Amino acid sequence: MIKQILVKRFSDFTDRPQSFQDRKFFDSAVNVASGEHWKFLRTTLSPTFSSGKMRNMTPLISRCLERLIENARNNSENGKSVEMKSLFGSFTMDVICSTGFGIEVDSQRKPNHPFVVNARKAMSANLVGPRILLATMFPDLRRFIRNIPLMDKSALDFFIEATKSVIKERRNSTSNNYRDLIQLMINAHKEQDTKTEEQVGLNFDSYKKRGLTDNEVLANALMFLLAAFDTTSSLLTFTSYLLAMNQDVQDKLRLEIDDKLGTNEPCYDNVFKLQYLDMVVSETLRMYTPASRFSRTAIMDTEVCGIKIPKGLDITVVANAIHFDPEFWPNPHKFDPERFSPENKDNIKPFTFLPFGAGPRNCIGKRLALTEAKMAIVDMVRNFRFITAPDTEIPPKLQKGGLTKPANGMYLKLEAL
Repeated sequence: MIKQILVKRFSDFTDRPQSFQDRKFFDSAVNVASGEHWKFLRTTLSPTFSSGKMRNMTPLISRCLERLIENARNNSENGKSVEMKSLFGSFTMDVICSTGFGIEVDSQRKPNHPFVVNARKAMSANLVGPRILLATMFPDLRRFIRNIPLMDKSALDFFIEATKSVIKERRNSTSNNYRDLIQLMINAHKEQDTKTEEQVGLNFDSYKKRGLTDNEVLANALMFLLAAFDTTSSLLTFTSYLLAMNQDVQDKLRLEIDDKLGTNEPCYDNVFKLQYLDMVVSETLRMYTPASRFSRTAIMDTEVCGIKIPKGLDITVVANAIHFDPEFWPNPHKFDPERFSPENKDNIKPFTFLPFGAGPRNCIGKRLALTEAKMAIVDMVRNFRFITAPDTEIPPKLQKGGLTKPANGMYLKLEAL
């Protein structure tokens, strides 16, 4: 049924549930937009996350990695434990600022930087409050919920004005030296993805080749900021925890890195050739899926697998439940990267591993998230051994809400190598 909704019958389920965002322009974000507007945005933005564009962003991520390693060394002096969620959160923030907005920020050493302060405010939205629960149970209430702000107003206003300023500056600039996402979105109309266009079925000529408006660039830049922070930092946090708990896996991963990369710095091209690294990351994503559920909305009355689905009904896929179903994943609570080995990968039933969703409306930023995460894991494993500490919570209690995060932080020791 999941395959039918996400892929085979996608034309019946092209939309996602109505956004709770209180600002109208958020409807222009690719993960929120609906109908032909979404098709246009997906077609136009897809080249922004191509392998070539990610390759060009490697130097930006590398500079953030240098600060990550330095901060990790400073924080782990004298054998004290390090709170990994904060460490990786600072790294992820730096990457977002650099790759998204073209701004260099050392968020760990400069926590009072306006961009950092407001980003943390904006990302503290309460996604499990009574309003959200009511709107989830009673969809007709959403039109009222939309007028209630879900995030700090001052922080959102700060980013709106800051992003507008960057967009205006770039529109008036003749420089071709910018490689960040805002610049790529401004240039996006020049290379719309015809393959994606065919896949999503873009029909209206009025959208084709027109480029993104300032509001569309603004909405997608801000959504990138909000969506990319917790998801990637959580992946890195839980990977470090699982490696600390499984020293044999950590040793094997370090051996692969030393053998395949030697003294070469991690980059887009070489980290995706590390087979065991991919296995480790995949198994972490199975056990600690950053976004544990996603939804699609029926845009017409339809029937799937003999079940009648009325127009407007939201269908939610709980990826986390599937990832721990013993029917698909034997001994699901065991961390076992070998599930994703070349020998075993073909045994994984389709649509039972969904960390980034599936189908035409899957996560558009998947490639960037994996590039950033894999480069960080390589550099951290090269420089440190992850070790559990007396204050490591085993197993970690998870924070309630739509995103998978440790509720009480993640404390580990980092042994310098």
